[in-house]
Amino acid sequence: MNKKIFFNTFLTGVILLFFVTKRVSAQSDTLSFLHISDIHLIFNFDIIQEDLAKDRVGWRSSQGDTGILNIGQKDLVNDWGHYGLGVAPFDRFLQNIPKEPRVDFVAITGDLIDFYEGETQNNGIFGSQVEQFSQLINKNNVPVYASLGNHDITRYSWNNTRISTQSEAERARATWIQNVPCFQNGTYYSRIYHVGKTCYRLIFLDDGFDLYDVKGDFEIPFIDKVQQTWLKSQLVASEDDIEIIFMHIPLGLGVSNVQENSVYSVIKGHSTLKAIFAGHHHQNVVTLFDSGNDSFYQVLTAAFATDTAAWRLIRLTEDHIMVSGPEKTENELVIQIK
Repeated sequence: MNKKIFFNTFLTGVILLFFVTKRVSAQSDTLSFLHISDIHLIFNFDIIQEDLAKDRVGWRSSQGDTGILNIGQKDLVNDWGHYGLGVAPFDRFLQNIPKEPRVDFVAITGDLIDFYEGETQNNGIFGSQVEQFSQLINKNNVPVYASLGNHDITRYSWNNTRISTQSEAERARATWIQNVPCFQNGTYYSRIYHVGKTCYRLIFLDDGFDLYDVKGDFEIPFIDKVQQTWLKSQLVASEDDIEIIFMHIPLGLGVSNVQENSVYSVIKGHSTLKAIFAGHHHQNVVTLFDSGNDSFYQVLTAAFATDTAAWRLIRLTEDHIMVSGPEKTENELVIQIK
């Protein structure tokens, strides 16, 4: 081999090794991700039953559907409209996620789409929302972890008003499992990350079923007994890890109205659970749940569907969980874990 070619090849290898080593080192020091919620994407909006479409589009900004993420700048264009106009802004959100500060993945806590199936203008029913959502996230490079929300397993029709039903919830879940990578082993799952000497267990729950058309008493948020058993096993799997839960419908916004909730009864008393991230209420709220011997924070992020600036930057380090304020990189909350 020509000496000059050999030297250039060697030098290129050294440079690549330097950057790869630097990135691996950075990953071991901090794990960073963006939290968003309630995207409510609607694909093929033009074929939806007319009254149903009007119900979902709401209003449109005079600026059109331009929603652009640019972390660190204040001049965001975020009034792009309502649910029927969200596909392009979300696509740009994924494309414009910056490399600095580095983001390892996006966590979305439910209502990824506005409905699983909907009525058409000729009174038929159309789906393919899940499949098109999958194509959208797969064409972008940033990994996406998600929880299912109530809209993700809901069918819409129209009879003088919007009719929502979850009668096809299990078929909807099967479609999510078949099409979206994070759900390939089921609609609830966990991921393990090591940051320095700390092991983080990220637990993604499926509490999207909100019992439409079911009479009698029920609890919100709701997860079935099988998932509750799995959640218990995740919380006690290791005495050394730190758990963070992602779910769509949050616990009550105060402690007093969740004491008897079955989800709360499973998670309370686990000192290694430090945070819950959720959505559903379309507002930014931070709540401390403190039972005396242990405590955890619940962080809600407002709906991306109505404000593309509704995101939080989360950074996990060996000693802290740092949660930014909405549309900011500055911390609103710092949780000490050691």
